[in-house]
Amino acid sequence: MASFQDYRFRAPNVLLLRGSFEHSIYGPLGFSFIVDEGKVALTRGDVGFSTLAHSFSTGLTLRAGGFPQVYLLFSWGGKEGTHTIANVNTSLLGGSARPSLY
Repeated sequence: MASFQDYRFRAPNVLLLRGSFEHSIYGPLGFSFIVDEGKVALTRGDVGFSTLAHSFSTGLTLRAGGFPQVYLLFSWGGKEGTHTIANVNTSLLGGSARPSLY
């Protein structure tokens, strides 16, 4: 979850719900809003929809080919502060989701 410290939610049983909205503003520039809610527990029976931790993110996107490729987001929520996040789709950098077969 974006506004919490890295690796904050670790346990054998995890529940994460994410809702996102992304819309083009003008040309390649877009707007994004993301809501994350989740919970971790040691036993499966303790995972449920009560007392979910939450995080909100909003920011700008740069679009290529009709899809957001670069995100610049500001995240808040919870009690652990805020984060600023920059994310670039690896396909723009010549990367691939699959390893090379050669």
